[in-house]
Amino acid sequence: MCGATCAPGYGAAAWQAWASQAPTWACSCFLSRFIFATDQPVHIGMTDEGDVARVWVNDEGPGLSAEAQQEVWQRFHQVKGIPVQSGSGKGLGLGLYICQILIAEHLGEVGVESTPGEGSTFWFTLPIFR
Repeated sequence: MCGATCAPGYGAAAWQAWASQAPTWACSCFLSRFIFATDQPVHIGMTDEGDVARVWVNDEGPGLSAEAQQEVWQRFHQVKGIPVQSGSGKGLGLGLYICQILIAEHLGEVGVESTPGEGSTFWFTLPIFR
């Protein structure tokens, strides 16, 4: 599955129960980064691309430069000039990093397509097992 081992005191059944729900948690983590982080409209969609499902979130925010699109997935990264619009008003720069790790552990990919001033589309894929 993801190559992790069970912590001492946890049996294989507990690990399998967690692992079976982890893709759902990865999806929830990813989507909540956008739904609760802005007061702007967001559009969510999913497409079946054969062997993977592609989930995307499009916003009408300020957009990202090409450099910011690469850096946004790094641990503790915060895009300069884009205000945090959730909770305490101060993010840690971990949300997208954690989402990337969770999705990668389930053989998925993440990405972003954006143009400054025109919003962004963040997406991820996960394999479909039929």
